[in-house]
Amino acid sequence: MFFVPERFREYISAVRARGCGIDVVAGIMPLHPAERIAGFAERCGAHVPPQLLERITHSDDSRSTAIDIAVEQIHALQEHGTTRFHLYTLNRPGIVRAITERLDLS
Repeated sequence: MFFVPERFREYISAVRARGCGIDVVAGIMPLHPAERIAGFAERCGAHVPPQLLERITHSDDSRSTAIDIAVEQIHALQEHGTTRFHLYTLNRPGIVRAITERLDLS
């Protein structure tokens, strides 16, 4: 689990350096609700950058901001060649649908 695209790229570099050439799918977990996802991430040992949490908590529409962040993450990964993504729904298919619509993937 990652919330900074650079972390995924670092992971892929480490995997490739060890001679593993399998396709790795980037998992995108929308930060909504932010407190719940941040707690889950912490228990998994993942780092959620404070600036992302601040951006969401200071937003007038935290759901929309979480969608924006997920879309930005996907675009950043695409710029570096990532083509496959898994969007975690966590029983909230509406937020994933909104992400795919913004990406024109629905």
